[in-house]
Amino acid sequence: MSGPEIALLVEGFDPARGGTERAVRALAEAWASEGRAVSVYTPASRLGPELPAPARQVPVALRDLPRPLWARSAARQLARAARADNARHLIACGKLLGGDLYWPHGGSQAATRAASLEGRGRWARLGRRLRVSEWAYNGIERRSAAACRA
Repeated sequence: MSGPEIALLVEGFDPARGGTERAVRALAEAWASEGRAVSVYTPASRLGPELPAPARQVPVALRDLPRPLWARSAARQLARAARADNARHLIACGKLLGGDLYWPHGGSQAATRAASLEGRGRWARLGRRLRVSEWAYNGIERRSAAACRA
């Protein structure tokens, strides 16, 4: 069975939440208007409004876990679902793994961290470095970037 031509993997798909969600939706709608088979794989808990056919939204069930563990689970499970559907081209939109293409729409984790700490003291910087979620996102980002260089 043939799957979608393009699978967009995204951590959330509600356009009211932010720019990544709106950009992914616009891209999916544009490709669908060209007749391409596009599927957007997103956590079932973060769905958005339905897409116009032939595009479709594919909810992926994820366990309720603490944020760093949830992020790692989402990073892997979305790609697994798309591959199980025989998607031909996977685009990881954000801090996700398993894509053929990595689109860090929100920028890098390192740049986000640096901007949020600009002008703050060493305790704020140390506190940010000690967050488990930072370790999880940094690891996901490193693996995604390394896969693109291969």
